[in-house]
Amino acid sequence: MLPSELKERLENFKEKLKGLPMKCKFVERENFHICLSFLGEKREEEVRRISDHMDEIARSFEPFEVKIEELKLIPNEKFIRVIAFDVKDKEKMVRLQSEIRKRIGGDSKPPHVTICRVKHIENKQAFLDEVSKLVNEGIGKMEVSKIQLIKSELSRRGPAYSIIHESSLSS
Repeated sequence: MLPSELKERLENFKEKLKGLPMKCKFVERENFHICLSFLGEKREEEVRRISDHMDEIARSFEPFEVKIEELKLIPNEKFIRVIAFDVKDKEKMVRLQSEIRKRIGGDSKPPHVTICRVKHIENKQAFLDEVSKLVNEGIGKMEVSKIQLIKSELSRRGPAYSIIHESSLSS
């Protein structure tokens, strides 16, 4: 999960997006995160094994800093399904992600923070024109000092996340 000051800045940026000609599902403030690997549904014994691997991985990394900046349209401007902020200075983050994929598995995308999932854009050119006008000075920096195993439970109101294991990077 992200620090509260970054969540506040992301919330403020969401307000700028609300006037754009699109239908989307915004990520709730409490759910902002950087996903390193999506594991899907796991049984209890698998969770214990994953937690043990997380502890081992975390011990081999020292805390590091990343920047959350530069708006991304995913997968691209022609077919926009997600609006997100890119994670910059991510060399160590990519190494951490690679180690998680190798030892734990799962599906992973380049590190980013999702703002919303786009359902439909009314007028794509007007949308792109407006997005280009948004001031994008970035959201800020954060220290990565732990990795978390997060459970997602879907409901009618959207996903509810809860941390089921946390591993601190060695310091």
